[in-house]
Amino acid sequence: MKVNKQIVLPVFYYIDPSHVRHQKGTYENVFADHELKFQGNGLKVQNWRSALKNAADLSGYVSSIYDNDSELIEEIVKNVLSRLEDVLLGLDHIHPNAAEGLVGIDQHIDCIRSFLEMESKEVQILGIWGMSGIGKTTIAQVAYDKFSLYFEGSYFLDNVREESQKHGLKSLKQKLISELQEGKCTSVQNRLLLSRRKVLVVRDDVGTPEQLQHLVTKGIQWGAGSRIIATSNNMHALIAGGVHAIQVVKELDFEESL
Repeated sequence: MKVNKQIVLPVFYYIDPSHVRHQKGTYENVFADHELKFQGNGLKVQNWRSALKNAADLSGYVSSIYDNDSELIEEIVKNVLSRLEDVLLGLDHIHPNAAEGLVGIDQHIDCIRSFLEMESKEVQILGIWGMSGIGKTTIAQVAYDKFSLYFEGSYFLDNVREESQKHGLKSLKQKLISELQEGKCTSVQNRLLLSRRKVLVVRDDVGTPEQLQHLVTKGIQWGAGSRIIATSNNMHALIAGGVHAIQVVKELDFEESL
């Protein structure tokens, strides 16, 4: 932490932080052994004592205050994601955001952010609807680039309408599952791995309800909290396909057009 400027998040797992800070309890016994073992190198033992004291002085997590390990892990993950977001926001000032200069996109990204960050652990599907050429794919791509880092897996499946006609829906589904499992085979056993991962998937240019259903609900078990975004110029395809919400992309207003 001092040399490399790394962030340290201590986890006091079934141990009292004061025992770590003052080397009491089992720590006291072990250090007594270390002092005998390293009699010729007292500085090493002292450095260990100092490191433990410094660690215990940091803000960390005490497992005893949580009902179970799952709650403890969830809190740690939230903290890490929050810190990563702060870092990424800082990087935005160095590397211009992909959405910079795209007129009228901010409100759409804000709505998508709210959809992705909802507390529901259920799988949620967002439809993005509008006429051809209005910018649905661009909105979905910017959202994907911006938020995919916060998921355990992600995949952007573009030109669903065209690709399904060329290769068939079965082939697209196998490709989707393979990509989300990072190249692993699509056997039943490995598909179970997908059910344990929170993923973000974009399906661009869906033409029919069957295309959306086949690539979302049929034969795929998504992990809790997974989010799926589908773009289409066919409102019926989105509604009949089972989306939970629809974001309408309208023409630019006078000011934005100007």
